Amino acid sequence: MSTQKTKNNIASLFKLAKLKITKSLWNYLFRKSGSIVMTLFIVISIVSGFLIYKYLYSSGWNDTKKHNYLKEASKNDVDFNMKKFEKVIKNIEKRTNNYKKTEPSEVKDIFRF
Repeated sequence: MSTQKTKNNIASLFKLAKLKITKSLWNYLFRKSGSIVMTLFIVISIVSGFLIYKYLYSSGWNDTKKHNYLKEASKNDVDFNMKKFEKVIKNIEKRTNNYKKTEPSEVKDIFRF
């Protein structure tokens, strides 16, 4: 029985020590939260600035890659279909005219019981 009590006492001591350590850690973090937040802000700002600089000013494309990209982009121009465009415009005008023709009394009152 004494070994069981000893194990229980040791387990309770570990739980108590863990609780004290956790409490003291939280107390420390709450006291130093301003400096921790400021440090995180500075680190994030520096990393963000570096990434912005890297992607804006240090592009990895050489002249041949740029030329190939521009050549491929010019091949894939969008063909404008004037007939389809005019059909869409007529449909929009028709819907606009139908909307203007309807009077408010013809519209169903959804708030009335």
